[in-house]
Parts: sequence; C-alpha cells; structure tokens
Amino acid sequence: MVSSGLFCVEKDNYPQGSKYSRRSPPINVLEFQSLLAHHDLKSWVLPTSTSHQQSTSYKSGIPVLVCLPGALKPTKLQVPTAVGSSVCLNSAPTGFLIDRSSTCLRLLVDLVSSCNTSSALSLVSFTKMSIVRNPGNFTSCSNIDDLVEVQLSHPILVSPHGLLSSASTDNPLEFEPTSQHGHCLYTVFELHYTVMVGSEGVLGATALAVLGSVPLNATSLWQHFSIRYSMGDLQLKQRLSGNPGYIIGQPIVGAYSGRNGSVLVLLPPAGLSVAAPPPPGNCELAAKSRRMVNFKEDMRSGCVIRSPPASCRLLLQMVCLALFGNQPPNLIARFGNSLPSHMHDWLPVPLNQVECYARAEVAAVGKCDKTSCSLPLSAELRLMWDRVGSLDNPQFKLLEASLHYGPLECIALNNSWQPLLVTTTVTFIEIVRQAAPAYRVAPQLDVRLPSDLFFPFMQSWAEKKMGSWSVVILAIFLHVMVTQRKG
Repeated sequence: MVSSGLFCVEKDNYPQGSKYSRRSPPINVLEFQSLLAHHDLKSWVLPTSTSHQQSTSYKSGIPVLVCLPGALKPTKLQVPTAVGSSVCLNSAPTGFLIDRSSTCLRLLVDLVSSCNTSSALSLVSFTKMSIVRNPGNFTSCSNIDDLVEVQLSHPILVSPHGLLSSASTDNPLEFEPTSQHGHCLYTVFELHYTVMVGSEGVLGATALAVLGSVPLNATSLWQHFSIRYSMGDLQLKQRLSGNPGYIIGQPIVGAYSGRNGSVLVLLPPAGLSVAAPPPPGNCELAAKSRRMVNFKEDMRSGCVIRSPPASCRLLLQMVCLALFGNQPPNLIARFGNSLPSHMHDWLPVPLNQVECYARAEVAAVGKCDKTSCSLPLSAELRLMWDRVGSLDNPQFKLLEASLHYGPLECIALNNSWQPLLVTTTVTFIEIVRQAAPAYRVAPQLDVRLPSDLFFPFMQSWAEKKMGSWSVVILAIFLHVMVTQRKG
C-alpha cells in the first residue's frame, strides 16, 4: 500500500529477512574455503602463487635500456636534468613514454685541458649508442636485431656571433670538441631525442643537436636536454589527422624513409612545417621555431637574415635551413591514417638541403661574380589533393607533392649589407572538381515511323488550306475591280 509517500508492508512472507546474524570474518584459509563451499561461489579464486612475473615489454615509466659501444650488458638511458638545484645531474634515467625537458647548468673546470676529454661536452657520448628494442626479447648487446641505433640529424652550428647554420654531415665523430682561437668548438648546447615506439617496442630513434663554442676561460655553461616519444604504430595511438581521409585543419603526417624500406612516422610537432620565428623574425631562430602545415590551409611564412655571414657557403646554409628546417620529412601520408607498412600510401617530398645547395651552386655558374652569392630566397610547396569515396562522405586524399623555387638572386657580400627576406609558401590545389548530384532526365522516345504514315492527313490539310486561300484571293480581286469602276 502506497499513499502520500508512505510505504507499508501488510504481510511479511519471509520472516528470516528481518533477522541479521552477526558473524566474525574468516581468519584463516580453512574458514574461507568452508564459506566458499557453503555459498558455492565459483568466482572467488585464491591466489596460487605470489611470485611476480617479469615484464616482457616496455611499460610506461620503467627505464629505457641502451647498449654503449663495446658493452656486453645494457644500461639505463640517462638524460641530464636539474634535480634540487640548477646543476646538471647526469645519473637521471628516463622513463618509457614519459616526455621530459630540462635546462641545467654545467660546471666547467679547466676547460683548456678538458675541452677534448669531457664527456659532458662531447656529442659522441650522447648519440653513440643503441636502444634495446624490447627488453623481454633481449639477449645480448652483440645481437644487432635486438637494438635500434640512434640516428643523428644534421647538427645545428652556432657561431661565436650567434648565427645558426646546418652542418652538411651527420657523422658525430666530425664534431668532437676541439680548442681553437681561444674557444672550445663543437660543444653540446642542446640535445633533443625523439623515440618512435610501436606495439613491438622501440621502432627508431633520432637525435638533434645544437653545437656551439665556449671561451676557454668560461666556468659554466647552460645546456638544454629533452626526450619525446612519438607513436609510430596506429594500434597504440589514434591518428588525429583523419580516418581515413585528412580532416581540414589537422597537421600533415610526415615520415622518414628508414632502413630496409621502412617508414618512421613523425607525429606533430615533428612533421611538415614552415619557419615561424618570434618577433623580430630572425632566421637564426627559424631552425627551432616552426609552424605545422595543416591540411587545406594555405600559408606563407618567412624570416629575415639580418647579420652578414662570413662566406657565401654559410649564407646558403642559412637560407636552406630557413626554407626547410634542420631535417624535414622526405615522405608525407596520402591519408590521415596511412600505415607505415604500406609504402604506396606515402608520397615523396623533395624537401632537403642537399638539393637546395646543388640547385644554387649549379645555377650560380656564369650569373654572379665572385663577390656575390646566387640564392633561392623563396620556395613554394604545392600539395595536390582530391576527394575519394562516396558523395555523402567524401575522404580527402593527397595525390602529389611538388616543390618550386623562386628566381635566384645575386646577393653581394660587402659592407652595404641589406636584410634578406626568406619566404616559404604552401599551397593546396584541388585537381578534380567535386562531383555534383545530377537531375534525372525525362525519357525520350526514339521511334522510327514510315515517311508516308501521315500522308492522307497531310493531303487533306493542304487541300483545306488551299481552298481558304482561294477565297481570300477572290475577295481581294473583286474589291479592286469595284474600286476602279467607282473611280
């Protein structure tokens, strides 16, 4: 009976439900097993063993293992960081899938003698190593199949005057610290790791270094280190650029062509980009300040070279570095979720500094004098795309990528130096017009009839017309005759 929010029970057909017995909890395994047998609850299972099974793959947060040259056993990947103070701490292992960035102070002692021997300043000590692909399948550092070598991008060189340029080689042995003219050259200023991971462990790793010079009488140096993990397997992280076609406003997916024809996918912010330095827009900062290229968003960006370089070769390096970045991707995905295993889903992109150098050097023959440089100060990247699929749900797909340089200009290296504007343009071109729904055309009868089918009807119609015209002509003739008689 229910009335005005009051619930009443007229008859209790289960008296035992009103009585609650107080029982003590089981204190041992035998009592617990007797309760299991009494209640017949099969879902309660006692642990049979307390031993912890070793993880067979990397888990988030556990240290990443690396093998140093000549070592038989792996060690932990250590990225210097500042802990408790601003001084760099070298013994700081990094956790798997945990991005980290730190700036710390490196104390220098007797740099005159330690410039060539200090491992904290040498690029080789940070990049000459291999990462263990999967700790569960790892056997020994001598097994190359279990290791992924860290690939060094072309280092960025900082001159004593603050000018940035890109090195033409990626061999770390060529950038060992050395003492010259009162400075310790090729000292590590910045180091950025990028580790590509997948369902089978580590897929690849790259390192980008910024090297500079330090006076031999310096006592400290600020260094910046970072490590970033990117998903190279679509099974681990859903791609944000489309499924399958690109989404307007999402970044273009870029990649490197790895060894044995493999593809190493670079998710943002390491994909296709253009220079976007902060004000006042110096090209010296364009190598580290980039803007992602988003699908179907035309853009035009650039920077200004204000300080005159020492040589034409250095000026050409600065221009090519501003146009394409330090190491641009040489592949872009046709779709927003192109798989790394499908090579036909990737387009080659002619973005590289070697081609930029070669184009300028070949075109400069016979055009500029010895005191001038022939430079391509602009470049346009054209991305052709189309719609595929149904009209109700079309998918955007990239079909072709082409690069077009602007006209070469002769730039004089003299005292009357003028700032140079270097621009990059990205244009999206739809090469096929979107299909439009058509209206249904009315059916037409295509029947062939005999030529004399309507002959009787046409003859009677002609006779009738001829008779009516005869009456009209006779009336006009009588009217003329009557008019003449009256006259």
